Amino acid sequence: MPAPPAAAVPTPAAARRAAAARFAGGLNKNRPKHPTANPPDAAGAAPDALLTFYRRAAQSGNPSAQLSLALRLLQGDGGGAVDYAEVVDLLTRSAHCGNVTAAHNLGIRFAMGDGIRRDRSKAAMWFRRAATSGLAASQYNFAKLMEAGWNAPDGAKDERAAAKWYKRAAAQGHPMATCALGIMQAEGRGVAQDWKAA
Repeated sequence: MPAPPAAAVPTPAAARRAAAARFAGGLNKNRPKHPTANPPDAAGAAPDALLTFYRRAAQSGNPSAQLSLALRLLQGDGGGAVDYAEVVDLLTRSAHCGNVTAAHNLGIRFAMGDGIRRDRSKAAMWFRRAATSGLAASQYNFAKLMEAGWNAPDGAKDERAAAKWYKRAAAQGHPMATCALGIMQAEGRGVAQDWKAA
């Protein structure tokens, strides 16, 4: 007796399309509260379809979709001028759910003042939140703020703490942090002067 035919194994692209169809059509009644934020076949989808997908997932509370939508809007995928208030709202909601990349991007928005009022204390707060979660880019940015005195209300520099954060980012291979730490070691700022380590 011949063996029964094996069930066809869907390709990853087919699985993503099927998941997107269930999400878009509401066919999966048992789907989790936060659907995955995998766009429907991103290679062939129109930007409007991707934005619609991300917007639906973001509105349902998905932190990854909130971040993805915010980044797409910043790239101008929304058409017209960037709505920075919406971008900051999306990033804030995502960061409050623990998304460290969203927290890092909030730090950038507040540090640069892109479409919003520049706020050094908020920039430092968001960079610190992402830095304590281990994100090397935020560890570097937070160290830069501490070295410049942005983290303190009186503008006092904290080079010792800056060197500590540079060291953490450098340990993860962040090249700019490695360079900044080397300069501090060569000059003896925040750490003991050490030409060999520099």
